[in-house]
Amino acid sequence: MDVTVSTTHQTLGTVSSTGLLNVSINSKLSPMKVRDAYHLLNTTSPSPFLLAELESCVRFLKHDENIINQAISMNKRLREHISKLPGVTVSEIDGI
Repeated sequence: MDVTVSTTHQTLGTVSSTGLLNVSINSKLSPMKVRDAYHLLNTTSPSPFLLAELESCVRFLKHDENIINQAISMNKRLREHISKLPGVTVSEIDGI
C-alpha cells in the first residue's frame, strides 16, 4: 500500500474525531504529490487542540513499543480465534 488514512479516535484512542495520513516508505507516490493533495483537501484553519492531541498520541505510542507489540499480538490471537468460527474466512493483505 502506498497511502492509508487512520481514524485515530477509533484505532489509537484519541478523544476527538481525528485522523492520520500514513505514507509508506516504499510508496510509488512522490512526497510532493502527497503533500500537494493534502494541502488541496486540508482545512486552512486546523484546530490546535486536535493537532496537539494527535501529536501527544503519536509520541506516546512511539516511545512505548510495548503497547504496539501487545496490540499486534492481540490482533493475531483475535484473527486466529475468528478464523475458527464456522462460515468465517479471515483474509490477509500482503501478510497483514
